[in-house]
Amino acid sequence: MNTKYILVILLFITSFTNAQDYNSYITKAKQEIESGNLRKAYGSVTKAIEIDSTSIDARETRIKASLTTSAPKEHLETAIIDLNYLISHDVDQAINYSMLGVAESELAYYIYRYDRTKSNHYDIAVLHYENALKAFDKAISIIPEFAEGLADRIKNVKEKIADIKS
Repeated sequence: MNTKYILVILLFITSFTNAQDYNSYITKAKQEIESGNLRKAYGSVTKAIEIDSTSIDARETRIKASLTTSAPKEHLETAIIDLNYLISHDVDQAINYSMLGVAESELAYYIYRYDRTKSNHYDIAVLHYENALKAFDKAISIIPEFAEGLADRIKNVKEKIADIKS
C-alpha cells in the first residue's frame, strides 16, 4: 500500500475520532450545566476546546460554566480570554462586552479580597476594575439602551476603585 494513502486514512480516522470526542465533551458539558454541576461542565468543555479551539459554541458554553457565583480565579481568567475571543470574532459584541465587564469586575473583586499573594494585588484589582469600566462603556457604545441596565454595575465598580485607592 502507498504510504501516502495510509497517512490519509489515519488522518481521516483521527479527525473522525476527534469530532466524536469533541461532540461528546460538548454534550456532556451542556448536560452538566443544566444539572447545576458547573465545575464538571467547565472541565468537559475545556477538553472540547483542546480539540477545537476555534469553536464558538464551546467557548460560549465555557463562559456559562465560568461566570458563576464563587467561581475560582482561573475560571474567571478563562472567561475573560473566551469573551475576548468571541468579541474578536464579532460574536454578539455588545452582550459579550457587557459580560466581559462582569468577568473583569468579578476577577478584580476576587484579587482584591482573596489573592494577597502578590504585593501589588491592589493595583492588579484596580486594573481589572478599569478594564470592566472600559468593557461596559464599549457595550453601551454599541447598544446605548444597555446604559440603564449597567448603571448599578458601573457605579459599583467606580466605588470599588475609589475604595481601593483611598
